[in-house]
Amino acid sequence: MTIELHDITKGVLVQRKRSPLFKHLDFWMEDGERVAVLGHKRAGKTMLLQLICGAEPVDEGWLECTSKVSWPIPQIDFFTPQMTIATNLRFFARMYGIDQDKFVSEVGQLGEIESHLNDNLGYCPRYIRQQLAFALSMWFDFDIYLFDDRVISTPKPFLARATQILEARTRNKGILVATSSPGIALQYCSTAFVLDGGRAEHYTDMKAALKHFNSLAKDTGVEADEEEEEDDDDEPDM
Repeated sequence: MTIELHDITKGVLVQRKRSPLFKHLDFWMEDGERVAVLGHKRAGKTMLLQLICGAEPVDEGWLECTSKVSWPIPQIDFFTPQMTIATNLRFFARMYGIDQDKFVSEVGQLGEIESHLNDNLGYCPRYIRQQLAFALSMWFDFDIYLFDDRVISTPKPFLARATQILEARTRNKGILVATSSPGIALQYCSTAFVLDGGRAEHYTDMKAALKHFNSLAKDTGVEADEEEEEDDDDEPDM
């Protein structure tokens, strides 16, 4: 099972004008691979994940995916803030044909958020939303897990538990991490693509990939992102 993107062209709207983001981009990976997509801001990291999972269409070229892939983790933009966590999860379960009660209970346990299931999502503390997003994605048995920016985006008290869950769930599975952090790329991945000028250059040598990536930072004056400390603020982001 694989993901293959061939000769992809994709444009985005910039100040009401269509601007090319990808030009004749090629990308590929197989189940079980650990692949990083390294790119600086506005290079198209998130868009590439959205193309792969089917959230965005390509303008030209073709994409073939024979693997079960996740959405870009930790995104939960498809949830409704005005509804409770449990109601959101039940709606999600109906879409996937899953037993609703079992799904709500198991996601709650996995994320250690059982006491917040009947709280409105929009008023939940940030750490609850982070643990919900992680637990939701880890409940599913995908062939390839897509991560946008970070692999684990949870507060420190839940970090050890999240690491155990991630290791168990992704054992022998594929991981695709789209990031601007060399540290995250080295920690989780063994091969990489570097986004440069609308294309993706493939590397089997991580050191060579990082050399290319760092050279882009020097050319543009943008520093590579380092993994920041998690914000343990309990106030909701409204």
